[in-house]
Amino acid sequence: MAPPAAQVVSIIVCTRNRADKLQNALEAIRDLEVPADADYEVIVVDNGSTDPTPEVCAQIAPTFRGRLRRIFLETPGLSRAGNTGFAACRGSIVAFLDDDVLPHKDWLVVVSREFGQDTQLGAISGRVELSNPADLPMATRRHTERINFNCVGHAFSLLIGCNLAIRRELVERVGLFDPDLGTGTRFGSAGDSDFFYRAWKAGEKLVYVPAMFVRHDHGRRSLEAKLKVSRDYVVGRGAFYAKHILRGDRDIVKAMYWELHEDRRSLFDRGDPLRWRHPRWLLEGFLRYTLMRASRRLRSEGRATTTGRGTTTAHGSA
Repeated sequence: MAPPAAQVVSIIVCTRNRADKLQNALEAIRDLEVPADADYEVIVVDNGSTDPTPEVCAQIAPTFRGRLRRIFLETPGLSRAGNTGFAACRGSIVAFLDDDVLPHKDWLVVVSREFGQDTQLGAISGRVELSNPADLPMATRRHTERINFNCVGHAFSLLIGCNLAIRRELVERVGLFDPDLGTGTRFGSAGDSDFFYRAWKAGEKLVYVPAMFVRHDHGRRSLEAKLKVSRDYVVGRGAFYAKHILRGDRDIVKAMYWELHEDRRSLFDRGDPLRWRHPRWLLEGFLRYTLMRASRRLRSEGRATTTGRGTTTAHGSA
């Protein structure tokens, strides 16, 4: 009797014009410990790079022994890139690592073990620490205990898209990333948070696993960089709120209400550089998303009306 086929973990790395960081990430992935009962592939989704990204992939590919592929996607957007990588991969487990993330040597062992031991597990995310202590403490997850996703707030504070692994069947049930959201879109973020929330609402089991450990080499150190990233996060969250409130989700109505309520308390805190920016950005994302949806609906109704008139005219002529 033939031995069972190894579980394949597809590692998707989406990148755009960060060849140096990508090379470091790929070297760390190449050096991962591979469990005996699993294998992996790496798909680099090059999201329109104009730097040496193709050369980096070509030079390092032989050291992966056929496990590395590069796909070029010109249309910008992290969510689109992630969806493109998923469509091209073959693994029963689909993982996402950012191009500025360095996974710990046992990362693949942990991912394979978690899904092998729990057949009900839908997705896991893990610990994210800074690679360079001089960087601002942003885009990290530092919990040391295992935590089950169990509330709306966890969509933004618990799991994170730069260190994520998903069972393929979950994606086939609930879909993957919304191309309207995420880095590279008009809203700047929340593509991963929207996915986490939709999966949780669909009854999927999502868990934060601290042993799934990476270091984040994001390189942001200035107040200007902090404000830019903060704006993307908050505008994206406003768009996320709008998306689900427009669908009649009362839990999201409550979440947005309490966030704005907290903003009122910090408006006069002179030590907080976000005190007045946060509610403005949140409402900006909410209103822009709402207007985008309304515009699409009007265009769709206009096309339907035009098509209907054309059909009537043709029918009358006949």
